[in-house]
Amino acid sequence: MKVTANQAPDLDDECVVIENPDGLTGTFTKFGDEVFAWCAESGVDVDLITKWYNDGNYSAWRVRDEKQRMLFIIKWS
Repeated sequence: MKVTANQAPDLDDECVVIENPDGLTGTFTKFGDEVFAWCAESGVDVDLITKWYNDGNYSAWRVRDEKQRMLFIIKWS
């Protein structure tokens, strides 16, 4: 996982940006584990691209399949 310096990365149309919970060290790891667990249970193939901070914590996830991407957006956005 690449962490950028408070700057959103260049993303393509397969990427979804979601807001992460703000918290102490390990908060993102717990949140990321929840996302991956939900994806596994829901049959959504996802890759974590990056995370960053810009007046809030954000992460970018790549979901190549359009139908799976819509499920991901409904759940996590």
